[in-house]
Amino acid sequence: MEVMIAVSLFAVLAAVAYLGLNSIVRAQQSLQAQSGRLAVLEQVLQRLQLDTLQAVPRAVRAAYGAEPSLIGDATELRFTTQTLISTEAGPLPQLRRVSYRLQGEKLFRSEFSGTDLAPNTPERKQLLLDNVQQFQLRYFDQTLRATTQWPSANTSQGDSSDGSNAANADVLPRALEISFRTDKLATVRRVYLLSESAPAQEQAP
Repeated sequence: MEVMIAVSLFAVLAAVAYLGLNSIVRAQQSLQAQSGRLAVLEQVLQRLQLDTLQAVPRAVRAAYGAEPSLIGDATELRFTTQTLISTEAGPLPQLRRVSYRLQGEKLFRSEFSGTDLAPNTPERKQLLLDNVQQFQLRYFDQTLRATTQWPSANTSQGDSSDGSNAANADVLPRALEISFRTDKLATVRRVYLLSESAPAQEQAP
């Protein structure tokens, strides 16, 4: 009888220990998965910050005509950035065209070398986030008025004397707000200030 009691007690203790260990393992796996998602999110936010810091007011010639330095709506934007490349003569500025867009539930970043884009210009496309449930862009003009379209009807800086919008092609918004939510993360919202530098000129290496 004592042996049976001891065996039963051992079985109960073993079951309790297994359940406790299983719970710890599941919690650790969940924590690791969440840490991985946060690491990916941090990389996306850093990429967005770097691109917006390098944004410059430089309109481009696209495949179907002229395009403003920054053009966007609620779910997609394209803009010109300027980076420094190393050459034998020293660092030189290089202009690139960058885009962010939501396709289905996937957020992509694309990059084009140069600013005069032909239909066959090579595109470097990168998947940033998957399972995106919501993605929203807003643009703030110099008076901090928000809009979901840029250039907006209120973009007045640099208006030409004949009232056309041609001179507005180089006007950047004062700030850009990006918010998104995935199936595993709560809504993330960031506001990025954009450069107010003079229109950029690309230099050949």
